[in-house]
Amino acid sequence: MIRKITGFLNLPIPNAHLTRSKEKYDLIHCAHCLSLNNKNPWVADVECLWSLWVSGQNSIIGKKIVREILLRKNCKKILPWTNVTKNEIEKFFPEIKNKIEVVYPAVPLVKIKSKRHKEINLLFISRYFYEKGGLHALETINQLTKKYENVSGIVVSEVPKEILNKYSKNKKIKFYELMPQKELFENIFP
Repeated sequence: MIRKITGFLNLPIPNAHLTRSKEKYDLIHCAHCLSLNNKNPWVADVECLWSLWVSGQNSIIGKKIVREILLRKNCKKILPWTNVTKNEIEKFFPEIKNKIEVVYPAVPLVKIKSKRHKEINLLFISRYFYEKGGLHALETINQLTKKYENVSGIVVSEVPKEILNKYSKNKKIKFYELMPQKELFENIFP
């Protein structure tokens, strides 16, 4: 909700936090955000470029604020999850190219018992519908379910109402609200 309001207003707000602790530490690891600490060295892992801001990514002031944070000497590495994100960050901030290194997320492998069936189920699962290409995925699922009898679709996301109204007419596409990973594995994937 905060991202929606600040995004609408295009306020230049970096996704940055100050780490305070009585403990001594050698390095701060920021997960999906930046550090406002000036002295302690830090690294940040990021899923995508836009996660560096709460809002104001395309504003001059927003870019300037994030650039200043990234150029600090205590910013040791920016760790994008993919090469696509690495390239996006380098395009936005070429001056920090030497600080960027791809580190794929460590996600435990979950063994899913696959079932043999003639149906093809297409899935789109994301917290961020538009940012993760939900509209394009949904349009593709819609076209394929109409073209092929054995194709159906499942969308797990916060789908905007106008999009939901348009595509819920297709009875071969099921829509679900966001759910915990455990529920996904128990109810959606089998």
